[in-house]
Amino acid sequence: DGGTPSWDVVCSPVMPRLSIVTDTVAGVQAPGTANQPRVVALIGPAGEGKSTALMQVLSELAQHSADVWTIIWHSDAEASFMADELIPHTSAPGRKWLFASDSGDLIAEQVFHACQELKKHKRGDVCFLLASRETDWKFQKAHVWDWPKYAEIYKIQVSGLKPCDAEAIVHAWASLSAPADQGPFATDQAAAVEMLLAAARDEATCKEGSLLGAALKVRFGDNLLARVKLLMDSLAPRRIPGGSDLLDAFACIAAMHAVGTTFLSRRVLSEVLGCPPRDLAPFVLSPLGMEAATSFDGQFILTRHVEIARAALKLLVDIYEVDIDYLYVRLTSGADDIRERGEYVPNLRRWNFDLAEHFFQLGRRDLAIRLGELLQSRNPKFTPLRVRLAQLYREAGDPGRAIALLKIAGHSVRDLGVLLEWGRAESAIMARRSHAVLLIGASLAGSSPEPLFRAKHAAAALGALATTFELLYEDYLDSDFRTASLAAAQLCSLFPFKSSRAHAERFLKQLPEESLDSIDVDGVVRDMLTGFQRVRQFYVNRDSREANVVLQDRAFVFDHLRRLLANAAARKEATSGDGRRGSAAA
Repeated sequence: DGGTPSWDVVCSPVMPRLSIVTDTVAGVQAPGTANQPRVVALIGPAGEGKSTALMQVLSELAQHSADVWTIIWHSDAEASFMADELIPHTSAPGRKWLFASDSGDLIAEQVFHACQELKKHKRGDVCFLLASRETDWKFQKAHVWDWPKYAEIYKIQVSGLKPCDAEAIVHAWASLSAPADQGPFATDQAAAVEMLLAAARDEATCKEGSLLGAALKVRFGDNLLARVKLLMDSLAPRRIPGGSDLLDAFACIAAMHAVGTTFLSRRVLSEVLGCPPRDLAPFVLSPLGMEAATSFDGQFILTRHVEIARAALKLLVDIYEVDIDYLYVRLTSGADDIRERGEYVPNLRRWNFDLAEHFFQLGRRDLAIRLGELLQSRNPKFTPLRVRLAQLYREAGDPGRAIALLKIAGHSVRDLGVLLEWGRAESAIMARRSHAVLLIGASLAGSSPEPLFRAKHAAAALGALATTFELLYEDYLDSDFRTASLAAAQLCSLFPFKSSRAHAERFLKQLPEESLDSIDVDGVVRDMLTGFQRVRQFYVNRDSREANVVLQDRAFVFDHLRRLLANAAARKEATSGDGRRGSAAA
């Protein structure tokens, strides 16, 4: 059912040994050099059977190779892996030492440093066997470390389902299920195997565990909702330290996993539940794991499978009448409470920016803005959160609200991000588009004594100028604005960012293709400045206190922008030249 495996289950003679177990045992025992340690890493999505396979490997070695291997099992994911203390005591003639952990990502850095030390002492008698979800392994950056320099590394990708494994699983189901639950397993095992393999192929496209997902589909099908309902009913009465219950904990985990935001950490969950961190594993995560509700063998906490999370989310709304939006508010507030105390929050940027953006893209604009307003009110001096909230207002069709938020930014009105987003908001209002050009221009104007910006800011600002100049042309039919719009789009196209290039291309269709092969940066900048001059002539006759505040003492000198554009043009020319030479050679 996807529950956390116990040693009783793993060691049972009726528990199928999948092919990954044989492959891993071979990787551990393969002949190697005597001069360096070995690392065998089982990497894959949650729900692929990594934990079960890892424990079966250890069981196999303990039963059949106990005269060779001494196995040290890292059983508590919260505990540090003190390799430096253990390694000096692990030297005995004729013995080999296996350090195994189902939380491989959490100790990967310590293992890497241990390998560096072991290599110095030519210790080829030590092996590390680690299992980790792929997302957690990459979050720790373990995939980019130079493992081969210090150890023999065997990375075993755990994904998919082989026919022989499907046969073993179906046979076990038929042997172990009660008669009422056997379904096709007893009557037509060959058909059940094909069903399981087909379901696994379907599941492989969703980046979740195809093994567990296929098992859930084949065994429960349309009854999964009812099964999750039974699970949730059993969790509600079970209280946890801090005053909450297991259903509340499961609701928080399912709410994040169901919508694809898989960055809920132990620390944030502990904060939201009011459960002391030391009590989270024994009183929350372990019971949920045993109930086949959650997977917690890495940095982040998920349900056992996204289909379980989606079923739970539907039940929370329809049956338990939970305010799901408020769950996300609680979780976001919890992450920010930890940050406010000066403690580390894994993936803080995703809590601050990505979660609201994710819901906005899903069409949940009300929730996205609610989260943005929450964070901005708690961090009024953090300008990036103010800018992001203004962007949400603007993209939701309320530029006036965005302008009002940015106008009260105080001294950060000199912030280039504020100026750019303010200009974008002004651009949506016909009577204020001249002001928008000046604000966006101010975010690009500057030389070395002033705050400088990166190429991504330049590309975004040039794209915004192309749009605003085009709108001014449509408003006033002034050809200088059309010229400036095309110039800004050409300059924007020099940068390699997909979003900026896509934005520029809709304007550049009006130009002959040969004019885009080689761009005279200085000449095109002059064309864009023509638009600025026209705007300033038009603007000087209008009263705008905002312009006086924002633009005072700001010379529209684009020295830094010109340098960025020259570098971008040179890179583009070099890339085009390589492509042309390659085509000629072909």
